Amino acid sequence: MNLLGITSGQRVADIGAGLGYYTVRLARRLGPGATIFATDVKVEYLNRLKERLTRERIAGVRVVLGLPRDPRLPPDSVYVAILSHMYHEIENPYEFLYRLRPALVAGARVGIIDTDEPTQRHGTPPALLRCELAAVGYRELDFVLLTPADGYLAIFATPETLPQPEAITPCRASGSRSTPTGFRSRPSILAVSPSAWPTRSLAMTMTEDRAQARTHEVVSEESLVRN
Repeated sequence: MNLLGITSGQRVADIGAGLGYYTVRLARRLGPGATIFATDVKVEYLNRLKERLTRERIAGVRVVLGLPRDPRLPPDSVYVAILSHMYHEIENPYEFLYRLRPALVAGARVGIIDTDEPTQRHGTPPALLRCELAAVGYRELDFVLLTPADGYLAIFATPETLPQPEAITPCRASGSRSTPTGFRSRPSILAVSPSAWPTRSLAMTMTEDRAQARTHEVVSEESLVRN
């Protein structure tokens, strides 16, 4: 959190919050009046997180049910976004990062914590991470090895402008210790034509979005950030 420059008064998003490891620590660090968005795609995690927040009397957290390709955060709401050990799980990182951008204020930072392992081993090689972020216009600010803990923290600046979706070139990992020859790049943003992307202003049309929509009401309406 120190490396990300998180200070009182900032609105922070814990993307892939799970059971709230960072959410709770952020709330305690930022204190009264904090605004923290805790987003996840799993309803059961969010329900358990809400129970924990109530039990520990933690205020200032807005629980958000996200979609696999969209964190569903309000526009211009986030100063710092944290993605801890979840980036490698994102099925389409280009679309996800594209949809994250409107939620970030000018000068916002995105901090990604992961391990230097292939994505199929639940990590993200730094070279692949840099390539995917750069493809959507994010600029690397810092890279820190989290010794003695396992992993790294990569910090990126928000894009000033977003590229056209059809102009985004999918990354292909090259041979290295972390990205052995034959390592397959993850699904391309071009796997679905840009015109087929669901947006906040259009009805959800993709299969996974419809499935998420059916479970959306499981999380109480007052605890969600709706668009």
